[in-house]
Amino acid sequence: MPVTVAGTYVLAIDPGNASTPSARITLSSGIPLEANGSSARFQSMAPGDWAFVSVDASQAGMGMGIRDLVTSDDREVKIEVYPWDQWAVVSTCEARYQGCDLDLAKQNNRYGVLVRPDSYTRLMDFTLTLSSDQQATLRRDEPVEVTLPRKGQNAVYSFAGKAGERLGLSVAGQALQPDTATVSYSVVKPDGGILLIPNTDAFRTGFVHNLNLPANGTYKIFVDPTVGVAARSRLTLSTGTAPGVVADGPAASFETTLPGQGIYLTASSVATALKLSLRNLELSSGTEIRIVAYQPSNNSGYTGYACKLVDGGCDLNLAKSASGLWAIAILPTDAEQAMRFKATLTTVPALARARDALHGTAIAAAGAVR
Repeated sequence: MPVTVAGTYVLAIDPGNASTPSARITLSSGIPLEANGSSARFQSMAPGDWAFVSVDASQAGMGMGIRDLVTSDDREVKIEVYPWDQWAVVSTCEARYQGCDLDLAKQNNRYGVLVRPDSYTRLMDFTLTLSSDQQATLRRDEPVEVTLPRKGQNAVYSFAGKAGERLGLSVAGQALQPDTATVSYSVVKPDGGILLIPNTDAFRTGFVHNLNLPANGTYKIFVDPTVGVAARSRLTLSTGTAPGVVADGPAASFETTLPGQGIYLTASSVATALKLSLRNLELSSGTEIRIVAYQPSNNSGYTGYACKLVDGGCDLNLAKSASGLWAIAILPTDAEQAMRFKATLTTVPALARARDALHGTAIAAAGAVR
């Protein structure tokens, strides 16, 4: 409870039904815990004991990790977070995950955090860690190594964007401890709303996703490992032009080296239709890779394109009818798959488009792989 006025306070105890209860009463100033300092361990002295932490939140952006959680009956504990002079926010921390994390994102003078068993007979044992969010600027086409060794720690990466800009968000080589957890990568718009929370369930090692920026301003990528785990990965904000694939230019070579690593390309089809060709395809495992093409007019991705090893590659036709800047994500089909290939981008003359149509190779706005 926040003490807002100096003076003497009285705790009134009123047993109901003329009972004669016994209890141990503790007035706690909180477990000492400093941001980026040493961890603190809590062990119940008696069944039903709770832990209280008072957190100095004069700086915005901190994460608290509750790790190595053990309870006497392998059940959860309740977490009550009290922002200064506000109602509590209640969440659950489960013993089966051995902990959880709390995001103390707002500058709020002081937080009170109460950890209590959900049963008066339950004992609990855990370690608390408090960390400041890592803060950095993300530059286009310059990968950064995300390293969050302190459990419960988050990272915030900022970049300036323009309305209508198209970029790729890529994560590769992600490793977690324990590896059953996940990481959330939330892209926050300049107005504070959420632009994107990519689905990271398919592969825990990485992903590639397209971003269509709706406004001018500063965007933030909030990296939040779940259940208080330690995490590392490589994060890239891609323009799609760095790989050097240009219309009617020479072939560009690609090779991935990290688990979950994909490739993000952009191509303009304003003047004519285009064909993206992948050749000399080699894979470390599996029989195919997947291609997602994002149309210029929206963020819809067409995910049915399989580029097969047995064919040595594939072709992707980008129709003139959907003119503008296409975005293409080339993705592995398993968590550890590495790929190598050469790519070219060629203009498709009207006569060739008509010939393909006569032979049954439709070049639709969604594109086609053959």
